[in-house]
Amino acid sequence: WNPHLYSYPSLPVYLGTAALAVGAIAVSGKADVVRMHQLGRMTAPFYEQPKVVSVARKLWWAMGVIGTVAVSVCALRLAGPSGMLLAALIGAFGASLPERAVSYINVDVPMSMFALLCLALLVTSRDRRWSVRVWVPALLCGAAIACKYTAFVLLVPCLIAQWLLHSRDRAWASLALIAGSLCAFGLFCPYFVLDLPNFVEGAAFENYHYRVRGHTGFDVTPGWPHLVAYAQDLG
Repeated sequence: WNPHLYSYPSLPVYLGTAALAVGAIAVSGKADVVRMHQLGRMTAPFYEQPKVVSVARKLWWAMGVIGTVAVSVCALRLAGPSGMLLAALIGAFGASLPERAVSYINVDVPMSMFALLCLALLVTSRDRRWSVRVWVPALLCGAAIACKYTAFVLLVPCLIAQWLLHSRDRAWASLALIAGSLCAFGLFCPYFVLDLPNFVEGAAFENYHYRVRGHTGFDVTPGWPHLVAYAQDLG
């Protein structure tokens, strides 16, 4: 199914559509909404049928919880129990992720979940099998990129982990990780090949949107002002 929308990758579109379809079927069983044209506008944040959207919101909330747990696992491995508690509190109450998880069906929540699961696996596992140290991280990394293009930076800690944690086949593992992530991205966002011109145009527009035109209302000067803006969310 071609989403014909490439400002963001396709995986959140597929997840959201599946959840909305389940919600529509569930609501129709209660005779609340029985025709697709009755659903109205379903794009965020103008949900005209809250009962239909509730299924998708529950899915997004679950992904937000999984991401928070993954943060806690990373912190436990790197900083011990106290670090885990602090990370869990910040993740659950401080950042905007939980708010987005229950309010919007967008790209940030699934991207964060896949990225944090990938990092949690990398910092906790010492398994030398390629299925664990390469293929699963590649699948998660590709899924994260298939949610939001900027998640490609996740490749950096993945590659660093290969060189720091493993002494054998590091070069081959790094190449396999990059190739596997690209294949996973293609699996979750197939029309980046099948509809390449529109994909390039959509990705280019998103790059122009953020780097040239700006995201009105969300522009923050890099550096200290950016840190302050994020810190204000803790309140």
